[in-house]
Amino acid sequence: MSYRDLMVLRGDYVLPVEPDVVPVADGAGQVVALGPGVTAVRVGERVAGTVFPSWQDGPFGLRHLPQLGGSLDGMLTELALVDETALVHVHLSFEEAVTLPCAAVTAWNALTGDGHGLRPGQSSKVAHAPL
Repeated sequence: MSYRDLMVLRGDYVLPVEPDVVPVADGAGQVVALGPGVTAVRVGERVAGTVFPSWQDGPFGLRHLPQLGGSLDGMLTELALVDETALVHVHLSFEEAVTLPCAAVTAWNALTGDGHGLRPGQSSKVAHAPL
């Protein structure tokens, strides 16, 4: 569970949270079934969900606000129904992969986000904990 999830549970998260939503944004697991027309993943593949399922790339806009464990059902469940576009393939253990959806995007945003991130030729020191 991330700090973001704790804010959601405490009621002080900055984005909308639906009542009775399944909590927790971070989740990793194995695909166990597919809906009609799904082609991006196959049964048995290891995946992690993305916190903001509709945000694939580019600037983050209001249309991307729906997020797992907030306005959309999250991952604190035995089985989660997730759109194929909201999944990424993982080649880590589930314990490692589950730490990435919120934390990795937060770190990436700190370095590149809101127009004030690093520019070509700049550098930054980044601290990380060993796996």
